[in-house]
Amino acid sequence: MKNIFKFIKKPRIVSMKLLFTLLALILSNFILGINTYAQSPDKTLNLEIINTTFDAESSILNLNYEITNLTDSFSGDLRYVTALYMGDELNKDGYIYDGLELVANIDEITIGVNPFASKKDVLKLKIPKSINSGNYFLRIVVTDDTTKYSDLAYTTEPIYLEGIGGYIGSLNGYFIVGEEEGFLMEGRVMAQPDQDVQITLPLDENVKLEKYLEKEKAFYETSVYSVNDRQDAPVHYYDREELIVDNELRKININLEPWDEIKSGPYDVIIKIYNENNEIISENIYARWLVEGFTSRFNSMETGTNFYQVNDTADIQVQIASFFQIENQK
Repeated sequence: MKNIFKFIKKPRIVSMKLLFTLLALILSNFILGINTYAQSPDKTLNLEIINTTFDAESSILNLNYEITNLTDSFSGDLRYVTALYMGDELNKDGYIYDGLELVANIDEITIGVNPFASKKDVLKLKIPKSINSGNYFLRIVVTDDTTKYSDLAYTTEPIYLEGIGGYIGSLNGYFIVGEEEGFLMEGRVMAQPDQDVQITLPLDENVKLEKYLEKEKAFYETSVYSVNDRQDAPVHYYDREELIVDNELRKININLEPWDEIKSGPYDVIIKIYNENNEIISENIYARWLVEGFTSRFNSMETGTNFYQVNDTADIQVQIASFFQIENQK
C-alpha cells in the first residue's frame, strides 16, 4: 500500500480530486491483479498498450498505445502517469506488484479524444539514466482534469531497460516550521512570511540514499511554485548545494529561507537530486509550503458541457478556494 501513495503524491501533477480517482483505479487492481475497472458499465476511456521500444543511448522508452473515448463528449487534455516497477515477473497471487520495486513515475500530457473516436499515439518516456539495468513493468493511469475520463493499463511481459546504476528511487521526508512537523504534502504546518522552513530526510527512512552518500556525493536544486498563480515557471529558485548528512541526528536537513517578494498562500516546493555528473538519481521531492495570511484563488470553472450551439447560454459555476469560507458563484 505504501507504494501506491508514492505513485500518486506529486502535487503539481494531480489535484486532490484526481488523487482519489488515481487511487480508486489502482485499488481496482489491488486484490486479483486484473483490470476490474475496465469491466465497469460506466467506463469512459479505453487504454490499450500496443508495444514498447527502448533507446538506451537517449534513455527514451517509446510506448505505443491506443486510446478510445467511449462517450459522446470531447475528453479534454489527458494526463498519463506511468509507474515503473523493477522485477522479473508479476505476482500471480494477490497484488500483482508484490515483490517488485517501484522505481520511478513519469508524467505526460496529450490532447484529448473526440466523442466515440480512437487514436493511436506514442508516449516518449524519459527514463533516468541512473536506473539499474534489468527487467521492468509499466502501469499507466490516464485521466483528465475533471476525472470524468479515466482508465488504466499495464504491461504483462517484462521490458529490459539499460542504465548506469545508482538510482535511489523515492525519498521520504518531513516539512518542519519551528517546533511543528508535518508530512511533505500534508499542508498542515503554517509558516510566517519571514520564517525559515526546513525539509528533513531521516536516514532510517532513506536507506538507499544513506548508502549512496557513503560512497558518492549528491547535490540538490530547489524550485518553488505558486499554487495560486498556476504558472509553469518557479517564483523562486535556490542554487544547487551538496547534500550534507548530520551523522549525530542521522538525517539530512534542507533549509529554505523566504525570499523578499514572498506572499501569503500555498506554494509547491520541488527538489531535484543529482550526482556529480549532473544526472538525476532519485524521484523529485515534493512539499507544500503554506505562508500565513489571507489568500484566495479560482479553484475551478465548470459549465456542465463542452459543446455549445449558436445563441446557447453558458451557465458557468466558479469555485473559489480560500482560507475563509466562500460560497460557489454562478
